[in-house]
Amino acid sequence: MSQENDKNLDQLRQSIQAIDDQVLELFSRRMDLAREVYQVKKETISSIYNPETEERKIRLAQESEDPNIKEYGASVLRTLMRVSRSRQYALARPDSMDWEIGTMLTRQKDLQYPVQLVATQGNAYSYSAKAATILFPGRAYYPHRTFEEAILSVVRGQVDAAVLPLENSTAGTVDDVYQLLQNTNLYITRSLNMTVKHCLLVKPGTKLSDIKTVSSHKQALAQCSSFIKDHNWEVVESLNTAFAAQDVAEGDGTMAAIATSDAAEAYGLTILEENFSDANQNETRFVVVRRHLQVDKEADTLSLLVRLPHSAGSLVQVMDLFADHGINMTKIQSIPIPRNPWEYYFYIDCEANFGDETILNVLYQLQHESTELRLLGWYKQVSSEEGKAKPKMSLS
Repeated sequence: MSQENDKNLDQLRQSIQAIDDQVLELFSRRMDLAREVYQVKKETISSIYNPETEERKIRLAQESEDPNIKEYGASVLRTLMRVSRSRQYALARPDSMDWEIGTMLTRQKDLQYPVQLVATQGNAYSYSAKAATILFPGRAYYPHRTFEEAILSVVRGQVDAAVLPLENSTAGTVDDVYQLLQNTNLYITRSLNMTVKHCLLVKPGTKLSDIKTVSSHKQALAQCSSFIKDHNWEVVESLNTAFAAQDVAEGDGTMAAIATSDAAEAYGLTILEENFSDANQNETRFVVVRRHLQVDKEADTLSLLVRLPHSAGSLVQVMDLFADHGINMTKIQSIPIPRNPWEYYFYIDCEANFGDETILNVLYQLQHESTELRLLGWYKQVSSEEGKAKPKMSLS
């Protein structure tokens, strides 16, 4: 019985393969026609994307009496029409005179902007300062209490760049930084994945049993939440891990801080626990933020901010577009638009070597089919162990 079933299955597969061959042949003919359609649109200055025409075709499929077409035909048509548009956009891009992102990339690809002064959130004993010493060794660092202050110092031209945490492998995204990127016209020019080694710091003489509260930045607290819960400690959020260490040094001995070993040394604190967090491998991704787009010819990461039409399937269409071209999206993050309830920007990271024609075609199509598209950066992402260097100087 099993052999007979196998034989029947083989025959069915052969029949499907024969149909697939016919489908591909028809698809090839359709793509040839798409090229001809583009030439006509080019001569008549017509838009490549005609949503009304496409929706009419989809409605006809959904009204079909054939149950297969009624249920699945719309999905097939959406894919065919999206791929057809991709072919036409690829033909149009080299001749386009109004492609904003393409113009930006051409203008900026050979420009270099030196960095002398770098803003960080937190002082010289914070993780941001450690990241800054790796990214910009020997530069001067300007500490700020908040992410907003650090970013505004870049916007105002007081510093050349800011180094800020964007996400953590355990605790997820730093939402405040995403929101600030949305509200400014700054660019990401580099990224660093840095190993984070948390230490539990106390005043000299304080024992584990003496601790009643623990203080740190909310991301560090989240990364060590299991340890904190096991000891039933109260939590006090601080603007920065280094600021938390300073508060412990000035406290009554019942508070601990989650911070760096450098902070322990700086504030005369004792390390009760080293390298502890909920995950064995704890990394934070830091980004360099600048006023000018600076394209790295060794870039491997592309960051975009996309605003899509408030309609069903708009996000899926974008994700399918990347998948059609074999582009790996490494992150997608929704960001609410404050003045537009239930509407969102989408922050997208993808793997992309600089100048790749496939990526350029996708960007061209996205710019024409999204409500808004911002290039946040095309840069190199590097990994490093925890930095050992000390800042050259720290300005107050």
